[in-house]
Amino acid sequence: MLINLIILFLFIIFFSLNIFADAKRRAELGTVTKPLLVPSIILFYALNTENMDKLLIMALFFGFIGDVVLLGREKLFIYWGMAAFLTGHIFYTVTFVNSIDNFHVINPWFYLMIMPYLIYGSFMIGYLWKNIKVSSGGKLLISTMIIYMCALFAMSFTSLCRLWTAFNAGTLLPFIGSLFFISSDSYLACQIVKEKLNYVQTYYKKSNIDTMEVIIMVTYVVAQSLIMLGFLFQ
Repeated sequence: MLINLIILFLFIIFFSLNIFADAKRRAELGTVTKPLLVPSIILFYALNTENMDKLLIMALFFGFIGDVVLLGREKLFIYWGMAAFLTGHIFYTVTFVNSIDNFHVINPWFYLMIMPYLIYGSFMIGYLWKNIKVSSGGKLLISTMIIYMCALFAMSFTSLCRLWTAFNAGTLLPFIGSLFFISSDSYLACQIVKEKLNYVQTYYKKSNIDTMEVIIMVTYVVAQSLIMLGFLFQ
């Protein structure tokens, strides 16, 4: 019990300092605190579960890798960061699918619930295509974002499948977490477009970057935390 309280206390401290760093554009403080967030979530999960899900750990681990990579200041780090998070979403998807024991209770009509994801995805692709200069670099960024978006939506939809088969905290929290992920990444994508591929550099220059980073980090950390808590409660 004491160790859980210590971890929770440290997590709140790290998270608060990271939000402060983003809000005030304190890059050095953000560099120190951001890599500590997901490991704290992993440690809390590991100490409180009787049946540790290794795939869930891998999903969180690649989130940690993505956090570290995105600390880099070059444009290339955006692609490597997305690759890490994409891998994490794949692990989440497999984790969700593996935890569904009764696919037979899912009515075929339920799969029409994928339509909101397709509609939203089409809207985002249209927005990206319209606002990103279609050069070689622009095409690469759009292609990367589309692939990432597919993995993100697959993760969210499989969490919805779990919720359909059993409505409880263990299935509801991960689904809500997946929606926070979509919100966080959508806002990030819009900001990348707004800054015309200069997202990483503008972190250290633009006065409006504080709001962006705070929103992205809050929704992201909430997403990871809710998914983890869902598997603790199942």
